[in-house]
Amino acid sequence: MADVTAGTKSTRFKRRLGEGLTVELIFTPSDNTPNPIANDGHLWSGNETTSIDIDRPSVRQSPSDTEENEGLLQIDLTNFTGRLSFRKIETNEGEISGVDYSTTPPEIIECPPTFEEINSTLTEQQQAQQPINFIQVDDSLFERLLSSSVMTDDHAVMGDEFSGVSSPIHENSSIRLQPSFMPATTEVERDLTVSTLSSNDLKAVGKAGAPLSAGKFPFLRNRVKPVKNPTSEDTKQNSVTNTISNALRYRRNKRMSMFTIMKRESVRSLPSSVLMSPTKEEKDGQTELHILVSSADLTLKSLEETIERFPESVSTPDGRGRLPLHALGSNSDLVNYPEGQAIAKQCAILLMELYPTAIITKDENGRMPFTYLIEKWVEWTHQQDSAKQLSRNHQDSGEAISGFFRKLLGSWSRSSRHTDPTSTTETLQSLKSLSDSSNRFPPVIIFEEVEWCFDILSLAMDHLGGMPFDQKQNLRKNLSHKKQREERMVLATNVASIPQLLKTAMLLDSNETRQNILDSSVIRRALLCPEVIGPWLTSMLRHKKGKSSMLAIELLVMFSQLSVEDHVGKYRKVLPFDEELFKADKLKVFEAVENLRDIVPSLLILPNDQLDQAIATPVIWFCMNRHTTSPFSVGMSSTDFQLQITTIIAVRQGLFLLNTDGVFPIVFPQLTIVSVVFFGCFFQVIRILCEAMALKQISTQVALRYCRDPWRIFHFVGVFAAMWASVQYKIRIDNGFYEDESNFDGDTPPLLMAIIIGLLWFSVLGFLKAVNESLATFILALTRIFFDIRFFCIVLLVFILMFGDMFHLLYLEDPALKAECNSNDPSDPASDFCSERLVYSYLRVYAMMIEDFNLVDFQQSPAQTILWLVVTFVGFVVMMNTLIAVITRSYERSQNSSIILFRRARCEFVASNAAIEGFLRPEFFDRHANRNCDLSSILLASARWILLLTFFVTISISSLYLIQLLVEVIEAKNWIATIAAVVFCLIMTFNIWSSFAFIFNALLRICSGEWAEKTRNGILSTNQYIVEKMAAQIFGIDARNTDGGEMIVTQSYGGHEKELYSRIDKLEKMLDRLVTQEATREAVNSIQPHVN
Repeated sequence: MADVTAGTKSTRFKRRLGEGLTVELIFTPSDNTPNPIANDGHLWSGNETTSIDIDRPSVRQSPSDTEENEGLLQIDLTNFTGRLSFRKIETNEGEISGVDYSTTPPEIIECPPTFEEINSTLTEQQQAQQPINFIQVDDSLFERLLSSSVMTDDHAVMGDEFSGVSSPIHENSSIRLQPSFMPATTEVERDLTVSTLSSNDLKAVGKAGAPLSAGKFPFLRNRVKPVKNPTSEDTKQNSVTNTISNALRYRRNKRMSMFTIMKRESVRSLPSSVLMSPTKEEKDGQTELHILVSSADLTLKSLEETIERFPESVSTPDGRGRLPLHALGSNSDLVNYPEGQAIAKQCAILLMELYPTAIITKDENGRMPFTYLIEKWVEWTHQQDSAKQLSRNHQDSGEAISGFFRKLLGSWSRSSRHTDPTSTTETLQSLKSLSDSSNRFPPVIIFEEVEWCFDILSLAMDHLGGMPFDQKQNLRKNLSHKKQREERMVLATNVASIPQLLKTAMLLDSNETRQNILDSSVIRRALLCPEVIGPWLTSMLRHKKGKSSMLAIELLVMFSQLSVEDHVGKYRKVLPFDEELFKADKLKVFEAVENLRDIVPSLLILPNDQLDQAIATPVIWFCMNRHTTSPFSVGMSSTDFQLQITTIIAVRQGLFLLNTDGVFPIVFPQLTIVSVVFFGCFFQVIRILCEAMALKQISTQVALRYCRDPWRIFHFVGVFAAMWASVQYKIRIDNGFYEDESNFDGDTPPLLMAIIIGLLWFSVLGFLKAVNESLATFILALTRIFFDIRFFCIVLLVFILMFGDMFHLLYLEDPALKAECNSNDPSDPASDFCSERLVYSYLRVYAMMIEDFNLVDFQQSPAQTILWLVVTFVGFVVMMNTLIAVITRSYERSQNSSIILFRRARCEFVASNAAIEGFLRPEFFDRHANRNCDLSSILLASARWILLLTFFVTISISSLYLIQLLVEVIEAKNWIATIAAVVFCLIMTFNIWSSFAFIFNALLRICSGEWAEKTRNGILSTNQYIVEKMAAQIFGIDARNTDGGEMIVTQSYGGHEKELYSRIDKLEKMLDRLVTQEATREAVNSIQPHVN
């Protein structure tokens, strides 16, 4: 409806009509005012109401842009005064009245008066009274408005069951819409704008509720003002009904209209069905203050008045042990829009000031204030994800998900909330029953009231850290430093105890929101609580899809970057005792990460760049150091070293260095030597296979990475070949093969034996690369150098073949050199170049490149001399210097990345040791072996017992062999060999002690009694002392050191090179600028006297 005054600026009212739609427009002109409405441009005149029917059945539902003017009724009101309104809307199949209609309204109907056109119809006085304001809201406000009166000229229908109730318009009052039903699903975000006008503005503009496009939902975000009681006359005058249907469809107008769809990240709120309403018994224990702070109409003034009347109610709990601060933190109706959050924040500050310990007071369910909504958010998030997973496996996914959401969300009305008295007490159990080991990591959305709870908890945490609520006050002095620190710890522990809270926060889809939550004071302090850690962290590292692994690495970085300010607060002075407490709390968090099952082996799933970022964090370095210095790891590493050296000595002494008479040395019986080699190699082969099987249970990708390691391949080939050779020699000894001296010639290819012994020594390098950082730098640098010179070797090989063929042809064709081919001197190069085997010619060229030549040998012919000059220049001067440059550059790059390369090797070392340790423990089969005796379970159990038996047999035989070796070297009076044998015997003693300590510890766990406990503690303490000494000598790590070190900035090889060149470019530019400035200054100084 619109009041039109003559003389106003031309205004056009447009309405796009749908198929089969009839709109009755009513214009009531003033006296002697012509009627402007015409269907064909003709103007009617008269004082009576004129009705015009426009029937456009041919107009399509979705007109294209080229048909912009079709179906539009344009009215020019420049020189007319009167009232214009829409009387009714109907279709060809039935009349629409409220929610009672028989068919869907037109698909597309627009209401396009522009902002300028609306403003042009207002008088200056009306514009001054209330300007047009566009506001935005979400669905959650409707539920709050159910009990509120409506004041609007129009009302709307949402979906098929959404309608409003018309109310009168009062002067200078706001317009509101009220729904009577909200859809049960929240999958589709809805956020639109609606204009809030005064009654005068509305009359000037016309009916704001014309037929709207499908799916347009006008709703309000700002808090609405109380409405005056309407009069019956006003109610009769404003009885126009507008309809909106097809709620899930959207259309954006090109021009600003009265109702415009705007899609953005809408304001979200928790589903009402996951929130618990108090039972009747619980309501009986509530005070008036509890009821007030639970209401959506709470104001700071009403709170102050209630507290003034009932001051003791601030500290009075209700039937569930909840203080008023608990009730305020659970008031989702109040805090899901900004104005309500501001009011609730002021009320929370007042309650905390009056009763400071309320923030750390627990109710009967163990909840502290403002944690209820956070807990429900976590629970709802994971239940929703479980429902989506269930729907994918259902035959009819749409039916399954619909049924779940119907059960989960239920109705949005207040009457549908749970009232079961047992539901509240069982909430924590239901939340803790969520699977912590779930491999699903979906994107998470956060609701505004939950985000507000984090803000309030951070405010309370800062307040306990010395920040005053009132900025005009000084820092808090009413509480001692110690008491505040304890209260911060209690609050942080309660927040950290919410299951999967940190996981849910890490999975927030908005990077900005996630960073804000993780940077909040309460989360930073909760990160220093071990309760915040869960098995989900390992699952995140293993997750291949999405960005879960990167989020897990970010979390590890956060743990590593915690500071003492996070512990005591930013507003308190750090005391020496705070530093100690901070280190103790940080140690507990690091230990909680270390105790996660398979945390280090899970890192091997990551790509190399992510792996480097993870192992650069102090928390992971702490985990690796603690595992490296554990008794099992130290004992196993020492045993590996002993067995490798013993096997090499036995192979050399017994299998290859037979005396000339074909008889073994008297001190070393044949059976003992062969047994040492066989069992030593067999144990290492079985161990490699068992480690691969254990890593396979963690991840197939980790097992493949373990098996593809070049060091592991060389080690496996070497020990397997040595085991095969020992078996062959044992068979020949039993058959009397070596009793005949003629059988020694040509028995086994010497090159094969040399390769076997070389691979065994190469395995020692593979072991040492993970032991010490200095050793790792040289060993890994060598591997990097060999990798970098692979292309140089190809070029070098081509040059050797080229010059070898040239010299070979020159000696065969040149008459002056052909005579030299009859020389029988092996040192003469002619004997090699004239040989029928070209390989000798190639070897001679290679010798020339490394300066193994005599100038006299290349002076018999000018061609020979020229070719010799070319070979020496290209081979020695160019190629060798190029090789040196490549090696130098590769070594420098290896030095720059030595820490990361060493930590990567240490990570693989710890992962293999952790896998074999878990494999040897009975708990491994409780986790992985099937209860049914299938083939895989039998293989795992058999491999475990074979490994244990082989280990003890190998240790026994190796120890016997070392004792015999010690006796032999003492009798030979070889003091260097004696010292080496004594060192090996000490290592052997430690290995035997560690092995039996491991067994006794497992046996004493089964036994009960005081004696068993004392014996076990004595063995553990003694073993720990020995391990600390051995760890310091082998790995260079202090086992008592709990510091994870500093963060390491990781870069790839290319990154270091790029950074170096970037720095060089900057230096060059800086020097050029300085030189230019200096030259300019000199030129100015030289010109200055002449100018003067």
